Amino acid sequence: MADSLTGIELPTDRSDAPVQVLAPGTIVNDDVDATTDRSVLPTGTSLGTGVVEVAVSNDTYIAFGTSTITVTTANGQFIPKGVSVYRVPDDAIHLAYIQSTTEGRITITAIV
Repeated sequence: MADSLTGIELPTDRSDAPVQVLAPGTIVNDDVDATTDRSVLPTGTSLGTGVVEVAVSNDTYIAFGTSTITVTTANGQFIPKGVSVYRVPDDAIHLAYIQSTTEGRITITAIV
C-alpha cells in the first residue's frame, strides 16, 4: 500500500521521533451568558475522531450532543476561563454552553 504522506516531514522531539502537529481550522464564535445555548460544531470536525479547541472568556459549563442538547451548571462539564482541547464524542454535532455569573465569549475551533 502506498503511503500518501511520503515526503512530509513532521517536527521531531528531543529523541528525533516525529511529533504530530494539528492546525486550527474553521472557527465558531458566540456570546455566552446564564441561558443555555448551543452551536453546531465547526466544519472539519469528525464524529468520534475530530478535535476541537474551546476558548472561553469566563468559567463555563459545556456538553457535547445533538441538536437538542442543553446544559446546566449542575450537569455540564466545567471548564475554567482559558483554552481546553477535546475529542469530539461519537454522537456530537453541537456544543452546548452556559456561564453561571457573567456574560462572556466562547470560541470553538476545529483542529485539523
